[in-house]
Amino acid sequence: MMKKILTVLLLVVLAASAHAKTYKIIVGTTPGNPGDTLTRKLFDEVSKETGDTFVVVNRPGAGFMVAYKSFLDESRHTPDMILFTITSIYGTKINLEVDPSKDLKSLIAAARVPPYVLISKKGSQFKSFADVRKVNIGHSSSISNFLTEKYFPPDTVYQQVLYKTESDAIFALLKGEVEMTITSGLNAKPFEDQLNYVTTFPKEVSAVMGFCVAKTFPEDEKDKLNRVINKTLKSSELHKWTKDTLPLELLGGSPDHYDYLVESYKKLMFSK
Repeated sequence: MMKKILTVLLLVVLAASAHAKTYKIIVGTTPGNPGDTLTRKLFDEVSKETGDTFVVVNRPGAGFMVAYKSFLDESRHTPDMILFTITSIYGTKINLEVDPSKDLKSLIAAARVPPYVLISKKGSQFKSFADVRKVNIGHSSSISNFLTEKYFPPDTVYQQVLYKTESDAIFALLKGEVEMTITSGLNAKPFEDQLNYVTTFPKEVSAVMGFCVAKTFPEDEKDKLNRVINKTLKSSELHKWTKDTLPLELLGGSPDHYDYLVESYKKLMFSK
């Protein structure tokens, strides 16, 4: 009798493993970055539910464009792929050969990053917008440039200095190369004891982290993954982990909801 039970259990395990899949997730950040950390934790939990394997591959560079173009190339031959995305790639004014919204379909919005902040070095004269009349400011993206143009007092004279990443701009600020910079609250947090927070920009400008798949990705698979990821994002365990580890607002919802957030972000970034 015991032998029959073990045989049945073995057949169940083999049947489950036969249907399990291996997905490659391309992340456009370095290992240990908040987007990478969230991806690994989230899909570790999803794997427990589905039995699938999720392999994270880091392809940092050019503001997520290296990962994006790599995903487009590989997904033509390897369909079981997921791309970590952030709404800032949709708001960029870089002249791309392709439009992300035309080449990808949304899977889910995962989390919103803390609002962008205008910062100066602690002890500097720049403590509020009232102090800002003439300043050299470090920029690292079209978002920081957009925020400067939209929210700075109209009589402000500023000189822009371009850096490769937000972290580079923060280090330049701390070394005295620039007097102010704009960055995500996520990047500013590790240095907050050395900074003045001059102002916090509206939450609507905050980027949203999410996941997309190729246009050819099967709809039934996409719906299954969306359901499981939603369930995971709502779990008390993940909320506790996020609270202790990353200052992110977990989201979730349907693919259409992520589409809506993307379109809202694009309209905001390209508004006059």
